[in-house]
Amino acid sequence: MNIPKGATNQSIYFYIVGDAGHATPGEPITGLLFSDIETGGSASYARAGAARVDLTLITLASASAAHSDGGFILVDDTNMPGLYRCDYPDLAFATGVDQVYCQLVAASGNNAIITPVQVDLNDPLTIGSDSKVILSSDAHTGAVIPTVTTVTGGATEAKQDTAQTDLDTITGTAGVLIGTDAANVTEISDAVWDEVLTGGNHNGATTAGRRLRALNDFGQYEGGAVWYDDVNGTAGAVDYENGTVQVPTTEEASVTTLMASLGYTIIHCVPGSTYVLEAAYANKVFLGENWTLDLNGQSIVGCTFIGATVSGVGIGTGTTQQFIDCLVGAVSIRKGTHFKGCGLSGTQTLTEAGEIFYDNCHSAVAGAGSVTFDFGAALNSSNFNVRHHSGGWTIANMGAGTGTYNASFEGNGQIVWAASCSATSNASIRGNWKITDNASGAVTETLDDNQTSVDAILTDTAAMQPEVAKMVFTKANELDVNTKSINDAEVVGDGNATPWDGV
Repeated sequence: MNIPKGATNQSIYFYIVGDAGHATPGEPITGLLFSDIETGGSASYARAGAARVDLTLITLASASAAHSDGGFILVDDTNMPGLYRCDYPDLAFATGVDQVYCQLVAASGNNAIITPVQVDLNDPLTIGSDSKVILSSDAHTGAVIPTVTTVTGGATEAKQDTAQTDLDTITGTAGVLIGTDAANVTEISDAVWDEVLTGGNHNGATTAGRRLRALNDFGQYEGGAVWYDDVNGTAGAVDYENGTVQVPTTEEASVTTLMASLGYTIIHCVPGSTYVLEAAYANKVFLGENWTLDLNGQSIVGCTFIGATVSGVGIGTGTTQQFIDCLVGAVSIRKGTHFKGCGLSGTQTLTEAGEIFYDNCHSAVAGAGSVTFDFGAALNSSNFNVRHHSGGWTIANMGAGTGTYNASFEGNGQIVWAASCSATSNASIRGNWKITDNASGAVTETLDDNQTSVDAILTDTAAMQPEVAKMVFTKANELDVNTKSINDAEVVGDGNATPWDGV
């Protein structure tokens, strides 16, 4: 048999049979005790090139008992008769020799034959971190021959340590598999749910992580918007934690940070909140109901504002911007701005030459007052467009700069040309408008609303009134209707206080 050099706690097994003088020669002998060997016999071992070493025997408690030097016991007289275990000391297998012989001699009265056991001592097999063992057998003897082969890229000690750490994580320190330990299962499940979704982490196509992100996008950030509430919100700019419909942010700076991080272009302002622009915005949508917006002199190129009460100065050049369903007070606005469905009050001042549009808007000024639109001082060649309007306009500084100024009105209300309007100003007017000219005819008006025909009808009607009245009373005389009320009646419109005037 083969045992590695330096092996410890080794047991040698002997098969004992009867000799020629035994009642059953060659058959296994059962029931032997350590004393059958120790008294009148011997137990010993001899290492190659060394003297015999005697071994004092003792009784083991059972065949499966722990190793004890000199321990002796039968294995199983019923199922393995004749087989005995004997425990040899570690010195028998120490390094330094290649063979050791172990032998038992029974007392002569037992008539037993015990064959010695030759033990080949092999050098311990050391395998490097980048090696593997290939086992083969000798073609003649059948002995197992181990061969060590170097493996490129094999497991290093560090990798093995990492693997052990991972196994401990999976099975727990007690080495219990996930499926058999409820606490372990709970811990791993909690770790999955607590995993942080950041950046590109867990964001692969068709994965559960991507689906969870979709819920964040259109659940927490309802409508794909960052939510803002400076009254009841919470400060912060953590993705998927702040600026959500459940936890609106209170900070304008946090809004811009979250939009940049999440890639959103919509800001939803909660009713009652006030948003003061502290930076330039481009191509963003601000929406809500009953919220307040201060343009604060910031650029608003390409932005859309919905449902706000608006004040301040908006600047910038380039793309069109819109105000929809807003209440617009005194504002300074840039060219290309569209107002749609807005209530207007205060003065609307144009800050740069160009076009401006009002569609389906109305005056929010009570009484006989009107909204003022100011073309601004010395702006050149600007156009003012009003469609489907209701209410009054006062137009100031039209023609104050060089070039041609144009205004177009459609709707109902009144138009007041302020004294600051000057020549090179043209106005096309459609609908029912009352016009007050304080600019001494400086604005050239084109009336496309049948006003001339209406004025002619009124003139003709006034001229016809006396003639009609005379005809009526003449007919009455012919019918002998001669009452005092008729005789005393004055013909309307003839300028005389005497009855009938020649009828």
